[in-house]
Amino acid sequence: MTHLELVNISKSFDGINLFKEVNFKLEKKETVCLFGSSGSGKSSLLQISAGILNQDCGSVFIMNKEIKNEQDILNARRNYLSFIFQFHNLIPELTVFENISIAQNICSKKDDEFINFLLNELGVFEKKHYKPQMLSGGEAQRISVIRAFATKPKIVFADEPTGSLDPKNAEKTIDLIMSLAKEIECSVLAVSHNIEFRAKFDRAFELKDCSLLDFKV
Repeated sequence: MTHLELVNISKSFDGINLFKEVNFKLEKKETVCLFGSSGSGKSSLLQISAGILNQDCGSVFIMNKEIKNEQDILNARRNYLSFIFQFHNLIPELTVFENISIAQNICSKKDDEFINFLLNELGVFEKKHYKPQMLSGGEAQRISVIRAFATKPKIVFADEPTGSLDPKNAEKTIDLIMSLAKEIECSVLAVSHNIEFRAKFDRAFELKDCSLLDFKV
């Protein structure tokens, strides 16, 4: 089953084309990474796919339904999508558990048992009552990964999820994303600048010269 489809997607900023007539499919349980030089538009393409940024033209389909308006986007976010950012974006006033739980509440998918399972699986169960400022950078990003998967989405979008981490924690984070995706059988579309991660994904593409091309190391 196709979880995400982009049809003839184009986007420009200030008269400069980022990409033109991009076509792409993300299948069920498939993991895909987008590479590209800084400014190539890879994060913009990811954000269009997730309904965060509007395309200039073309169509986005999520779970075989075209996303045409704000209500379609809200429904997709509540039912099918999660997002991991480069920085953890945890709410400082809330505990680790509360930060994860609020994501479930927004999606009406409250499941404390599953949160505790994920916290234990990722080795941060003892930090569940900590505030974000009490965590290391690696731990905070791990919590943001848990938050994304806690709603059991169909697609997880990850925008440079290791960009703020040291090499050791970066690899751990990518491995966690792959492991959790397999656990809940969801798809992953990620953006990264680290070509060493290519082997961890099913497929990889590069945004170059306004086109989406098969990535070759």
